[in-house]
Amino acid sequence: MGGCTAVKGSNTRSKGLRLFRFPRDPKRRKTWLQNCRCDKWQPTNYSELCEIHFEEGQFEQNRQDSVKKLKPSAIPTLFDISNPPHLLETKRKSLYEVYIIIKPNLL
Repeated sequence: MGGCTAVKGSNTRSKGLRLFRFPRDPKRRKTWLQNCRCDKWQPTNYSELCEIHFEEGQFEQNRQDSVKKLKPSAIPTLFDISNPPHLLETKRKSLYEVYIIIKPNLL
């Protein structure tokens, strides 16, 4: 079973986090790669990013089944790297800070 393919990423489903595959649409896939700062790496159809790389507004809200599902236009913006991408919403703090304090073994 794979895990998060982000730089410094090691999260897996076994840690209780959702993983999302890179989009197949070339334009969106390119945006995801740019935000990951993965210039020379190309994802496979099975490469995934974990939920901590997405701002809360990138998820469908008020789902009856309570499943965390990305919006079709979701873009990852939260990365623990130098020169991270610009946030889409500035209201939410990075989940890296939350996981370091509450669940340090997830990073």
